[in-house]
Amino acid sequence: MVAPHRVFGPETNDLVLQLRKRKVGKVILGGMAAPRHPGWGYGYEAALINYAFLARAVLRTDDVVAAMGQR
Repeated sequence: MVAPHRVFGPETNDLVLQLRKRKVGKVILGGMAAPRHPGWGYGYEAALINYAFLARAVLRTDDVVAAMGQR
């Protein structure tokens, strides 16, 4: 598969090819962390907004687990 330090985007590695070879149609990223800044505070809300621009959905872990159990 792809080394973690080499995953910058599909244009710089063969991640998309490797996923297609394995017939992977969905990828779930978990454990996304939000930064803490000494002056600006906890960036959780900002992180959720940013992730929403990149992902089809931003869900709580409980919601993802429940949806997986329904299939």
